[in-house]
Amino acid sequence: MNEALRLDYLQAMGVDSYVPRYVLDGAAESPLCDMGFPPADYDDGGAASADNYDIESEYQNLSAQRDSEKSAAGSSQARALQDSSPQSNGESRSRIASELEGINLDGKSAKRAANVEEKDQLNAENDGAAQANPRFSVDLVGTDIGLLFVVDTTASALIPSEKRLLANIAVAVKTHHHIESAPRFSSTKFQWPVVKTPSFAQGANAAKDALLGSVMAHAERQNAPCIVVFGEQIQPYFDHDILASASLTVLFSASPAAMMTDGALKAALWQQLRGHAFPTQDSE
Repeated sequence: MNEALRLDYLQAMGVDSYVPRYVLDGAAESPLCDMGFPPADYDDGGAASADNYDIESEYQNLSAQRDSEKSAAGSSQARALQDSSPQSNGESRSRIASELEGINLDGKSAKRAANVEEKDQLNAENDGAAQANPRFSVDLVGTDIGLLFVVDTTASALIPSEKRLLANIAVAVKTHHHIESAPRFSSTKFQWPVVKTPSFAQGANAAKDALLGSVMAHAERQNAPCIVVFGEQIQPYFDHDILASASLTVLFSASPAAMMTDGALKAALWQQLRGHAFPTQDSE
């Protein structure tokens, strides 16, 4: 398989990397990789000296060496303090005092505590944003007569009677507005979140942009300037100004299930569809 195509598949599935554990039948043999490590410098003659190595004496020698270095550094620092002016001594004490003010009783500086608190608050906001990420699915039903249905199917898919209701609405629009072509239906599903990869944008705003982009793309392909949105839960994801900029009109309605039990809801939608100007094809 092409490497770029394989990486695209892995990214779409949310997999960072994949290493096979078994050799597949008929798979090509993988080439061996030579990392180019230099040979180890091992001397058999040094084994005897390693056995006689006294770690305690070596530790004492290193400790004595460090103590002498610290004593020399302390002496030079003391001479520098004696040679400094009273003003510099005051500035030094002022600096030390300001640093001590930032120390808590537990030994942690106030600045570090503020940074930790800010980080905790940011993590809490990110967790809240992740929890606020909506989950919904819709059906985009095209009619090929300038009308696009967007149905909320988060709770349940469309049943046959609800599909017949949508078909009857499209036929009624064709008859009332004298549209020459007959309705031809097509359906596409949109689900949010699209992918679960953390690198992709999440949250209500990202869901709104993604849904609007999908709806506008389908409306352009279907040549459907009128969009009917069924269901109250997905209505907040539709922006009239953005759709109007693309010469699209959105009409809100109750869900098909609610319209099946309440005729007044059907009448309200039909009133909106009657007032919308659909392009006719009677004249050439």
